[in-house]
Amino acid sequence: HLAEVADEEYKREQKAKEDAYNQFEKRIEDNIKLGATDRDSAIKWILDAEDLTDERDPGYICYSLGLDYKHENIFKEVA
Repeated sequence: HLAEVADEEYKREQKAKEDAYNQFEKRIEDNIKLGATDRDSAIKWILDAEDLTDERDPGYICYSLGLDYKHENIFKEVA
C-alpha cells in the first residue's frame, strides 16, 4: 500500500513540475506579446515582477518560481 501511495505522490509532483514549467513558458509568451523584444527580455521582466532581478542563484530562482532545478540553465543564460 505504501508503495502505491509513494508512486501516486511522485506522479503528482511530476505533474506539478510540468505545470509550473508550462505556466512559466506561457508567461514568457505573454511578455513577448506585451512588448518584450525577445525571450531573454521576457525572462528578465518575469524576474523583475517576482523581485528576483538581483538574484544570482539560478537554483533559488527555480525554487521561487516552482520550477524543477533542471531548468537552472535558463537563468544562467539571462543573469
